[in-house]
Amino acid sequence: MDSLDRAALEHALRAHVGRGATWEEYDRTLPGSNLNLVLDHASRHVAAEFVLYWVVGGLPEIFCLKVGGVAAIAFHERYLLLTSLLRRLMLDPISGGSIREELAERVLLKFMAEYALQQSQGELAATTFMKALVGQHVFLADTAGLLALEHHTRNEVYMAMWFYGVLHELGHLLRYPPGTSATDVLSDDSLYGAVTRVLAELPYSRSEKEAILHAARSDPDHLLSASRLRSEGLADAFAATMLLETSIQVLSRAGNQFSIDRFLMEQFMMLKIIATLEKCRLTVQAAVSPTPEVQQRVPLHEIAMAVRALIVREHLRHTVLPFIRGWFRKTRLRRAAKLLDAVTSMLEADIAFFDKGMERAMRFVLSWRAPQPTLLQAFAAEVKDSFIHQMDSRSFLGLADSFGTRSPGLDAIRKAVSP
Repeated sequence: MDSLDRAALEHALRAHVGRGATWEEYDRTLPGSNLNLVLDHASRHVAAEFVLYWVVGGLPEIFCLKVGGVAAIAFHERYLLLTSLLRRLMLDPISGGSIREELAERVLLKFMAEYALQQSQGELAATTFMKALVGQHVFLADTAGLLALEHHTRNEVYMAMWFYGVLHELGHLLRYPPGTSATDVLSDDSLYGAVTRVLAELPYSRSEKEAILHAARSDPDHLLSASRLRSEGLADAFAATMLLETSIQVLSRAGNQFSIDRFLMEQFMMLKIIATLEKCRLTVQAAVSPTPEVQQRVPLHEIAMAVRALIVREHLRHTVLPFIRGWFRKTRLRRAAKLLDAVTSMLEADIAFFDKGMERAMRFVLSWRAPQPTLLQAFAAEVKDSFIHQMDSRSFLGLADSFGTRSPGLDAIRKAVSP
């Protein structure tokens, strides 16, 4: 990669992450690095040169930017921490259901407030942030723990948290054999068949289902268009394959036993986390632009994620066959399907309280109003007596400054935390 390509990549990266973020190119020669092991394994299957940047500051996300023939994969420190936090909220066996529900609501409100800052929606951001903090008495840290994640036991949880997002982004750079393309792997007909299958389980009228399918077929930018579903579905499947192969290597190197059950659980857990974060973004967009077209994106996104889950499930049904006992392939495929059913059913039961917290956060954002005096007063009173709230508020205001977002509500937060 020459200096012009690098400058163009980093200019695009700066525009996306904001002025306050910093980054460093990851050292691909670092010995003993599990990340390098994963990247080296995946790089054999991608069509473009890529550079991995470790990002600090800005929004917690992983994304891929392509300039010319070179791609930048942005791996955000807080994305890793947020992924770990959301996973704990979904599966925490200690906290009661009501506590998990409240914590999920507050964590997701804070994330939506941060996304509103990036969209220059200062009043929405301030209101949502204050709502996330006011009345909180139970805390689950999301700003500490990177060292703990670095030293996490080398198991299926560690592999999914650290590497699934990066591998998914690399899946968008997938190289296909000569004479083949992504359409040969996932045809339009198979994808729209999957959409039809998902729609059949939802309470839409026949005319509404037909309208959704017609719109998806007519607009390549539609959330359910074949091109978008294919791109994301193949990236998910690539991530699953690469994570399976590298998990076996990393766990073996650490002297730990690989569990296919746990691996499958973490695959669907990561899909749930990805779906949650994207749903937060779409909710903010719907609150900012409450038009039917924009508001429809949230339910369409849920349909798209259900289709992606079907793609991954079918891919894994074949991929995990070496771990399934049986003499005949058909028998092993049936057993693999039963295992996948058991894993997804268990996950759905575990995350029920998390989903309730998500629904509460969405309702608040979609019906938001400028900060009311009672909310402002409660926030000002509580933040003075809470060191954690003060830290969170200053970090939030720093993010607002990095995006150049200003509003009276943000000024009120600034005044509340001033000495």
